[in-house]
Amino acid sequence: MYPETELSPQVEYVEYEGMLQFLANGLLDTSFIHWCQMFLFGHRLKNATQVAYFNTQRITGKECEENLPSVKEHLVEVYKLHEGKKYFLAPFLYSRHWVLFIVSPSERKGWILDSTYLKGKKNKSHYSLTNAIETSF
Repeated sequence: MYPETELSPQVEYVEYEGMLQFLANGLLDTSFIHWCQMFLFGHRLKNATQVAYFNTQRITGKECEENLPSVKEHLVEVYKLHEGKKYFLAPFLYSRHWVLFIVSPSERKGWILDSTYLKGKKNKSHYSLTNAIETSF
C-alpha cells in the first residue's frame, strides 16, 4: 500500500483480540470508531477504491515536530501513488490520543475527528499534522 522504505514494516494489521483488549483497558474510545464509520457511510464510501491511507508511523506528532520535511514528503508520495483516490485517511497519535484526519486534496477539504475536540477546546492549530497537510496540498 505504501512505497517501501527501510523504515517500512513488513506487515500492518490489528488483531481482533488486540482491539478488544484496547477497548477493555480504556485505550481506545469507541466513539472514535463510531464517528469514523458514520463519516465514511455518510459520504457513501462503500467502495474501498476511493480511500488510501497514510502510514501512521511516518506522521506521528513527534515526527511532525522534529522532521516536518519527511512528513510532507510522505504525504506527497502517497498522494502521487494513489492520485485517483478521493479521500486519504491519516490516523494520528496526538498526546497519547488517536485522532483521525480525513483529507480530500481534490476538494481541498479536510476533517478532523477527535472525540476530545469540544472538551479540550481545540482547533486545527492544536495538531502538528495540520501544518504538514495544508502546506503539502
